[in-house]
Amino acid sequence: MFELQSRYLISLRVGGFFLGITALLAISLFMVQSKTSLFEPKYTIQILFYNAKGINIGAPVKLAGAPVGYVKGIKFAPKIEDYYLIITVDIKKSVQPRIRSDSTAYLESSGVIGDKYIEISMGSIEKPIIKAGESIWGKP
Repeated sequence: MFELQSRYLISLRVGGFFLGITALLAISLFMVQSKTSLFEPKYTIQILFYNAKGINIGAPVKLAGAPVGYVKGIKFAPKIEDYYLIITVDIKKSVQPRIRSDSTAYLESSGVIGDKYIEISMGSIEKPIIKAGESIWGKP
């Protein structure tokens, strides 16, 4: 009886160890795949475009060529008479002071197969900082 309990505890410990290793591996893969830190603070802004030109959810967002976030959502303007799309993006909080009211977003493509991404220009220091939930306009 004592031997059976001992084997059971050993099996439980080994199983818990492998479960923990599997969880750490899954988190590591998620962090590498998402290309952003899981624990880095982010904020959300909206970019308004007249044409999304093939951008997809999960596409990278760059600021002056450096990766700073990703596309979180794409939807049409709330009113049918408004002819634009609202692209919601999550961006690293650390770069928020560089995105100003005169910043502009562009749809770009990279690589041989033309993967789409959004490029944001840095704004002027004298213009106000774009806060979470605010919008900037995109250009074709």
